[in-house]
Amino acid sequence: MVLSENSIELAALSLAALYVGVPLVPVSPAYSLQSQDLAKLRAIAGLTTPGMVYAREGERYVHAIEAIRTPGMVVVSDGALPGTLRLDDLRTTTATPAVARAFESVHSEQVAKSSSPPAPPVSRRA
Repeated sequence: MVLSENSIELAALSLAALYVGVPLVPVSPAYSLQSQDLAKLRAIAGLTTPGMVYAREGERYVHAIEAIRTPGMVVVSDGALPGTLRLDDLRTTTATPAVARAFESVHSEQVAKSSSPPAPPVSRRA
């Protein structure tokens, strides 16, 4: 799941996800930065169950990240947040045979990129 705006880093991450057949779910930054209750973001995370979250500027997205973070979820950011990986850490990781196997298993019927699914309506109490 991607919380931040478009960037060169996001393009590289998108290509890496396509290479190994992992769906990428970009989410409008407004769901993370402007929402007070983060209900739409939580709903999207509930529907997609992300294994990794990318937020380029971690400190900007800290509340959103913590709202959807689950045990075992990898968080990648600029490294400003404790417990997150830096994108540079991923860039310098040596590919294992599992990467080659994942690439070989990619086929045309797989989901590559998903638009954010419509969030269920959120009830507003006065």
